Amino acid sequence: MAYCTNAELTLLTGTTLSTVIQDAIIDQADREINARLEAAGITPPVADDLLKFASIDLSKIGIITHNRMTGAQTKSVKIGDITIQDDLDAEIAALRAHAWKILEGYVSLNADSMVPVSRIVGRSGVRIGEYEEMTAEEEEEY
Repeated sequence: MAYCTNAELTLLTGTTLSTVIQDAIIDQADREINARLEAAGITPPVADDLLKFASIDLSKIGIITHNRMTGAQTKSVKIGDITIQDDLDAEIAALRAHAWKILEGYVSLNADSMVPVSRIVGRSGVRIGEYEEMTAEEEEEY
């Protein structure tokens, strides 16, 4: 399940992209979020309001990128003698920074509830097992 919906994305951005394209953009944003969570040792939840903010920001980047690649959005528009120019790269950087800041907050909030896990890696670099670390009391009982 996606952290945000294409209906929310349409309402927040005014995009006219099809729901199929929006779903692909949202899926990519959520994959980025899940990869960051997994790298931090957190199992991605099915849904979360905090992660919805990050998903929307990353999806906005996806819309901008899609529109740039298809030529629907250019860096500047000229109307008569007036040129309107947006710094899309700065907007993308700001959205990405905001999304990662939200994820860092999510990781901090959920880090205390994590069970420490050690992974055992063989000489070939392939993981061959994992186990949970025991507390001193658990070790004494064992």
